[in-house]
Amino acid sequence: KVVVECEAFTFDEAACEQRCEEDLANAARTSERCREAVEVAFECTTELDCEDIRDLANGENLDSYLCLSEREAVDITCLLG
Repeated sequence: KVVVECEAFTFDEAACEQRCEEDLANAARTSERCREAVEVAFECTTELDCEDIRDLANGENLDSYLCLSEREAVDITCLLG
């Protein structure tokens, strides 16, 4: 499923793909472990339904965000090294 299909963000599919590619490239410059963590978080996000995507975009219900552990892994791996 494509995240942009949920119409929760203001960018289109091409912009979404470009941003993801840029995020992966930036993560890879940090470390391979960081890139892998970002990729896992992206993959988790693709499994969310539109309600979860809208909540994420609006900053709502983040305590129950299904990919929270994956996002925390990105923070730990990429920001704290």
